[in-house]
Amino acid sequence: MDAEGTTGGTTELLVTAPSAAPVSRNQQKRLIKEEHRRLSKLKKKEESKKRKREEKSTGEPQNDAAGESHAAASAEEGAVVYPPHDAAAKKERKQKEADEFAAKCATNFSVILDCAWEDKHNESTMKSLTQQIMFCYGINRRHECPAAMYMTGVGSLVTVNLNKSNFSHWQGVTITNEDYIVHPHFSLEPQPAQNSDGSANTVKQLVYLTSDAEETLETLDPHCAYIIGGIVDRNRHKFATFNKANSQHVRVAKLPIKENFALAATHILTVNHVYNILLNYAKYQDWVQAIKEVMPSRKGPVEKGSAEKEDVEDAGADPSDNADEADNA
Repeated sequence: MDAEGTTGGTTELLVTAPSAAPVSRNQQKRLIKEEHRRLSKLKKKEESKKRKREEKSTGEPQNDAAGESHAAASAEEGAVVYPPHDAAAKKERKQKEADEFAAKCATNFSVILDCAWEDKHNESTMKSLTQQIMFCYGINRRHECPAAMYMTGVGSLVTVNLNKSNFSHWQGVTITNEDYIVHPHFSLEPQPAQNSDGSANTVKQLVYLTSDAEETLETLDPHCAYIIGGIVDRNRHKFATFNKANSQHVRVAKLPIKENFALAATHILTVNHVYNILLNYAKYQDWVQAIKEVMPSRKGPVEKGSAEKEDVEDAGADPSDNADEADNA
């Protein structure tokens, strides 16, 4: 179908049909409508290109008459009308959202994902870890009580696995290849809420969460940064995170899971489960509610004090539990 020609600067519709078959009046109308739509799309594309060129040259969005007339014409045809392109407004809106999210995170504790464990992973466990990290980000963005999220010790394997998710642009996440121990936002010592000049103290004490710790957390401190080891354990790396924290003189602690629940399987949890429990505690200020909402059903969690407690404890731990779990909690 040869459908377009120009005469004296105006566009004509030249609708022809193959000579092998006659074209009915309805078919001709349909062909004309299709050609109108095609020309309309071409016109819209050209106007968009022109507007972008003008915005690039002037630095200001262009809401020209041509764009408005096209929107009006589209509305008359019953097409979906999108608002005029405004890159500056979109950028401003995104920055406002980022600032509001950062302010919300600042009132909470921080969470560090320690990714400096690439030598402990094979291809399968690395894939599992990066999936758990993506879950953590999704949880943090949706949660009522988000926390400032840090990814430290990020190496090439983590980067390659997360590049598809555009993780370098994640909102509210600080990413570094350095270890948390050298980061200026963290300290080995407990931190006061305010500095000597009365300003808010943004430095937080490091606390490494590991199931091998003796100290059990009673509450979570907004002036602390809780570290979750980015290592898929499967019972192969006992004491790995505990030994690292001790060598750095970082405080170690564990979540009060055994104190509140009897489990039919190991109490070690995945990275994203630990992350979710931390945010849940910030929301509920109650460990039982925070843990119960997250604990996988395969572990058969039974709250301590219930009538079923003894039966579950008699069942013992299941060493064959095959979940990809991190050396945390």
